[in-house]
Order: sequence, then structure tokens, then C-alpha cells
Amino acid sequence: MGGLFFLSSAIIFTVGIRASAQTSGSNSIPFVSIQATQPDATGPANPGVFTVFRHGSTNLTLNIYYQISGSASNGVDYAQISNFVNIPGGAISNTIVITPLGDLTSNEVVKAVFLQLGASPLMIPVNYEIGAPSNAEVFITGPNIKYPPVVKIVSPTDGSVFYTPTNIMLIAKATVPAGTITNVEFFSGSTDLGPGGEVVLDPPGVNGVTGPVYILDWTNPIVGSDSLTAIATDNSGVS
Repeated sequence: MGGLFFLSSAIIFTVGIRASAQTSGSNSIPFVSIQATQPDATGPANPGVFTVFRHGSTNLTLNIYYQISGSASNGVDYAQISNFVNIPGGAISNTIVITPLGDLTSNEVVKAVFLQLGASPLMIPVNYEIGAPSNAEVFITGPNIKYPPVVKIVSPTDGSVFYTPTNIMLIAKATVPAGTITNVEFFSGSTDLGPGGEVVLDPPGVNGVTGPVYILDWTNPIVGSDSLTAIATDNSGVS
């Protein structure tokens, strides 16, 4: 009778979250980070503000590149911004102002401006490193808008590899500024992985996360590369 053998089969995940990693600046090259120091923009008199910070030596002028994305359109929903911000020698920060084009009504939906620091594509000498946080978000919204829930997959982490056959525990952390989370649904691509995640209250440090998390046991996933996402819904039906 012939022998039975198995070929190893791996499942590789790309988790639908934005992440950043700290990079320590050397003695001669500073590192830079970005924060939304005014995260809400409701009109021309009330703009949102990103601040880019320098950490380390202040001797050099830094011309810092960033990518622009998000549901708000540059030059349409807010005044046009470039892909560069300059921190002069001797200064430790500079700002990027997000000015909505017109005042917004109280019930206009949230639109987001997302900036991601990166290396300059102009092939000029690189005189900074990317630190953390390397990205930030400003929201363009009416003054009384209800913010949607925020959800983040904490396990499996981006790039995780599993070997079949296996079951995989999916864990997400979800929060909402007002109200309560009623459900968290997990997806592989566009495929719903089953009933909403079961809430586990105040787990003892599940994957380093405290407070309520949502868990779904994904049974017998198919071999391949998967992009996982999660959708949270609150008690008013906003997702």
C-alpha cells in the first residue's frame, strides 16, 4: 500500500487595519511623527489640524512627504493641500491645516482625511526617518454629527500564517463615542464568516487588550491568502 503524505498548506492574513511602527532616529538623522492635534473640522472658521513633529537633531531643514487618502476629496471637500510639509532648521514641528470648503450643516455625514508619512519620491537626500505614530486622521463633519463606531482586529495580527487543518480565533476591539456596540461582524474579503462576534467582557488581557472584546471562532478556513475586516454596529444602527 502506498505511503500517505501531506503538503504543508498555509493561510496568510492581511488584516484590514492601519498600523505604524516606531523607528529610532540616529544621532545625525531625526525621526518624524504626525498627530491630529485638532481632529474635527466643521467649516472655514473651524479647520482641522495635523501637526508633524521632529524628534532629535534640529540642525537640518526637513521636507517631509506624506500620502493623502480618506473619504474626503482633496480640493473638493477641503482646500487643496500638497504632499509635503517643511520643518525649518531649529523648529520642532509644523502644521497641515484642513479647511472645509464651506460651513457644514449639523447632520452632514463624517468624511475623513488620512495622512501617512513616507519617504520622499523625489529622490532627494533623505534626512529623516519615519517614527510613530506615522499616520493620523482628521474628520470633516457637521457640528452635531454622530460618529460611527471604531473597530480594530487585534488577532490574528497582520501577516500571520496558519497551517491547515485549523480553527482560528478572531478577536476585535470595538468602541463608540456615544451609545453601545451591539454587534461586530467579521469578513474574509466579501464573505461573512458567520454570526456576529460574541462579546467577552473584561477579559484577562486577551492579546494584551483590556476591556470588552468580540470573538469569533473561524472553523476550517480554506487554504489561501485572506484579507480580514470587521464591521461594528452601535445601538442606533450606525456602522
